[in-house]
Amino acid sequence: MKILIILCEGPHDVAFIYKVSRLALNAQDITGTKLKDFPSPLGSHFVRLLQNYRYEDSQLTGRPEIPTTLSLTPHEDQEIVYLLIYPMGGDSKIESWKDQIQKFQDIAINDLPEMKAEISIGLIFDADDGLADRVKKCHDNFNDILPEITGLNATEQHICLTKSFKSLGLHLFCNDEGTGNLEEILIPLMKLGNEQIFNEALEYLNRNKDNKRPTEKKFKSNYDENKSLLGVVGQLQCSGVANNSIIKQSDYITNDKLSVSEKASELVSFLKSLINSLYE
Repeated sequence: MKILIILCEGPHDVAFIYKVSRLALNAQDITGTKLKDFPSPLGSHFVRLLQNYRYEDSQLTGRPEIPTTLSLTPHEDQEIVYLLIYPMGGDSKIESWKDQIQKFQDIAINDLPEMKAEISIGLIFDADDGLADRVKKCHDNFNDILPEITGLNATEQHICLTKSFKSLGLHLFCNDEGTGNLEEILIPLMKLGNEQIFNEALEYLNRNKDNKRPTEKKFKSNYDENKSLLGVVGQLQCSGVANNSIIKQSDYITNDKLSVSEKASELVSFLKSLINSLYE
């Protein structure tokens, strides 16, 4: 069995990776598949996850972290790859990232024939203040569980072999200056061919935003122009849904756009390299 695990920060990241996988990799959404229909060891992993979760110790809305799940076959005669995309949270949630990595390391090194799986894993973060700073954080945060990560950087070496996984990859969302986040890739990509809609939506936001509502402090910590812009233009096609659903469902992102966007093409290349490593 071949599995590609993608760990990223939030639901917007999951939605974009999902959209890219659907369009550029022809992946199929199988999130609705019954647990008993997943092959081992993936099916049994999901069952254990649900059975062992301590619901009584969680909040009322607590639940196990369930991935967005897709499948793809690069070529007709090749085995299916199961693509699992997890939103793990930001820097304050690194222990959750490591816990998820450990779970799949345990599967990857299992020698039982019925539990055998070839697994590659990709870590995706926003660059935020800069590529070098983010890479150093990744080295420091994951060196104890993935020592090979110290050989990865943001410009030349994105993927390497590991003792437990077929390959390990690191990808950072950034603008042309090497800083920023996913939205700085998303907005230009979605705006292409829809300039009037986006320009008028931005005018609306600038005309109506009030930096004292609900309070000045809350506005400063909560308002993000790109995320608000995404929400406004999304309502023209997907009324009442959250930004992650807008990314998935709207037609602002197309395969043609992905092919001409350098940043989107880098993500496609990263995913393809991890997938190809499963067949080596």
